[in-house]
Amino acid sequence: MGRRPRRNCANYAEKYHSRPAATMAHNLRTLAGYLTPPQTYELCQTAKAFQVEENGVPRATRALRVSLERSLARVLKERGVMPEAVDFKALVDADGRPGALIAGSTMVQCVLGTVWYGYEDRASPDSLGPWTDASAAEARGIYKIDVDVFTTASAAPAVRSQLCGSGLTLSCVGLEGDGGYLDNGNGMTGKSLECHVHHTEGYSLTPEEGYAYEYDSDDPEREEFSLAQATAWASGATESLRRHTGFMPTEREGKYTYLEDWNAPEYRIRGATAAFNYDWRLEDSKLVDLVVARTDVADARDLLASCDLDICKSSFDGQVFRIIDPHRAFRGETRLDPQRSKLMAAFADKLLEKDPERSTYEPQETWDAICHVLNTQEEGHPDWDQDFVPSWETDWGSPETMYHHNWVAKLFLRQEKYRERGVLIDAPPNFVTVAERTGVECIWRGA
Repeated sequence: MGRRPRRNCANYAEKYHSRPAATMAHNLRTLAGYLTPPQTYELCQTAKAFQVEENGVPRATRALRVSLERSLARVLKERGVMPEAVDFKALVDADGRPGALIAGSTMVQCVLGTVWYGYEDRASPDSLGPWTDASAAEARGIYKIDVDVFTTASAAPAVRSQLCGSGLTLSCVGLEGDGGYLDNGNGMTGKSLECHVHHTEGYSLTPEEGYAYEYDSDDPEREEFSLAQATAWASGATESLRRHTGFMPTEREGKYTYLEDWNAPEYRIRGATAAFNYDWRLEDSKLVDLVVARTDVADARDLLASCDLDICKSSFDGQVFRIIDPHRAFRGETRLDPQRSKLMAAFADKLLEKDPERSTYEPQETWDAICHVLNTQEEGHPDWDQDFVPSWETDWGSPETMYHHNWVAKLFLRQEKYRERGVLIDAPPNFVTVAERTGVECIWRGA
């Protein structure tokens, strides 16, 4: 092979070798597109040159953003959700406060560079057989790990229209959808238990026109999905919130209350544009939870204060990735929120002091520990409604007390869920013991 003409070599040198710094930054970003965020983060720790700022931003930060964007796109693709649905950069105000953001388990997967498929775990798309496309109608409901979106009340209409304009349909409202949505406090309801949350909405992938619902697929008069009909039904979403919150009240941070302000203008369930549709028949395939804040919340990040694990507070608002304690997060490690950790430690000590060898604790047996812990007024503890003061005289089998049991049980079960997914949690060993011996109970079991 002959030598290149000297002129070409000179052009090559002038183009690349005269700007080695720019070449390094470009190559680093290119490589980051093929690495997971933890691999990119580790690579960026190996040379001081990667920490050099370009236009005020370190090269490592730019590379890590590329890796995080690719990782988030992979997670969303496996859920069948388009990236545009959760790109909320237009909702960031002039002070940098996001009106909406994505956080929770979706962002944990993004940070770790992995994809989880849930406990029914078909473990990988390959095990779904012909259902390899998460957006296929037959695959609805297979992926049980929801995408969590948090929004302020003022930004909620724009978020709804953005979700519905990106291939999603509102399918659950409040605590219970028209089709009987009920999760005992371990799903949408669980997110509504926190003090900054007004209510939660669920969204499903929008089916193709004429999609036949499974429960009546053999019926000659089967019902079929119609986008025009779903758009017309959207005006009734607020009424569903009123009807079902009146039937099944919500508990916020231990406070058992009714949503008396369901029809307040700031909480009416509406879109910012015509792109807003609602079909309760899709609720079984819900895969996006929209957590709507109360009106006193002006920054969507405030909603993350109730997350038990620091890694779950990692978020993306369309402009900025915020990774809490990145040195730990990119190693798959996390700490507990200090206030929640203190509450859980007091509960575990009280529960296990009576009969530490007991294999299972029923709700009536956890009630003493719940009353002991939650009657202690400390920062970060749930507040009790004055009309409902926990005591031994309280009926432990009532919906109120069962919700309190489930609220506490989920604190421990949630951490076990993340441990089983490979996240290392810095917590006392008796937290694992409590998680193994308690569970979420059905509040209607005696009905």
